[in-house]
Amino acid sequence: MMLKLASLVSVSLLFANYALAETAASFLKFQLQVDRYGPLIIGMTPKVASAKLGVRLLPASEPDKEEQSCYYVYPNGKFDDIGFMVQRGQITRIDIYSKAIPSIGSIRIGDSEDAIKRAFPVKVQEKIHPYIGADGKYIIIETKPGYAFVYETDRGKITRFRSGKFSSVQYIEGCL
Repeated sequence: MMLKLASLVSVSLLFANYALAETAASFLKFQLQVDRYGPLIIGMTPKVASAKLGVRLLPASEPDKEEQSCYYVYPNGKFDDIGFMVQRGQITRIDIYSKAIPSIGSIRIGDSEDAIKRAFPVKVQEKIHPYIGADGKYIIIETKPGYAFVYETDRGKITRFRSGKFSSVQYIEGCL
């Protein structure tokens, strides 16, 4: 009886791990757009977005009272590739932290500034990166009224990027 129970638990854990890996893999199949990531649309609550994505979006740690007006949620609370800014209960911005997720135009972290300019030939606005200075840029593209992409670069290479409501993507340090 104990052997059967142990076997059943082992098989269950194996399938659970496979299901989590499959969910993570399917989650990474989307390209970031200015107002969405796959079925997640800017303006959704984390609960609705979780249901649409099929992955629980959770904060890395429970936000305190001061942080509740603006905080981040992540797939399963610990995924390192993407974060979703939540303001007043709604997702307003999507941040990309790794090469695993491209934006429209197949632009990824590590690509050149030229890749951005080829994908968005007319809409590019450049600013000096506030922390890196002349070696870095913020490349801002407004592709839809009230929404924008911001690509951060260092010496001509993309280091991170985000999209969402224009007011939210303007924050330099996430919620700050």
